[in-house]
Amino acid sequence: RSELNLCLRRYQERQDLKDMARSAERRYFDLVQNVPLLIWVLGSDHALEFVNEACRSMLGFSPEEAVGKVGWFLERVHPSDRERVQEVLEDGFESPTTAFSAELRLIHRNGSTIHALLRSLPQGDSEDSGRDRLEGVVVDITDRVLLEKAVVQREKVKTLGAIAAEVAHEIRNPLVSIGGFARRLQEKRPEIPEGGIILNESRRLERILDRIRDYLKPVEIRAQACSV
Repeated sequence: RSELNLCLRRYQERQDLKDMARSAERRYFDLVQNVPLLIWVLGSDHALEFVNEACRSMLGFSPEEAVGKVGWFLERVHPSDRERVQEVLEDGFESPTTAFSAELRLIHRNGSTIHALLRSLPQGDSEDSGRDRLEGVVVDITDRVLLEKAVVQREKVKTLGAIAAEVAHEIRNPLVSIGGFARRLQEKRPEIPEGGIILNESRRLERILDRIRDYLKPVEIRAQACSV
């Protein structure tokens, strides 16, 4: 009877271990599928052996549409980046124990461009380990890239605004003097037409300077009634 109890206890322990293993496997699977990163496994023929559900939200394709198709991943890479990315992947197959990282652009199913970071995962120190496949992730960095571009653009606009204001200021000073002398000339010698021409041209140049100075300022849009 004691041996029977021992066998039953061992059997129950094995069942508990199997349940724990299945539970851990299920949690791992849910984590891989729901993490906001595109997780991929790429074969040496450049066919995806696995891709998680992030493929659907990031690229607009379901995992079933992507897995098993030779060259599908490279086709999603922007044509300008494709050759460089292919070289990076080939180097990864040559040195599977060394992780690589590369920025690239991907093409969504709807045609929009996605800025991304491609990273591989090192695959151990074994001589034969992972030479027929690569594993890694793709991180969507579109928001970061657009933010960086916006910051750069804002600095450019700021610099151009400062230059425009300086140029307008330096030109306006002699222009005011020219306009002043033209008015005095017109008052003293109204019969000379050149005085009026100089005065009109100096005013026109002042209006041009005002447009240059105000060109980079935010435009106020004011609605008003008008006849069509």
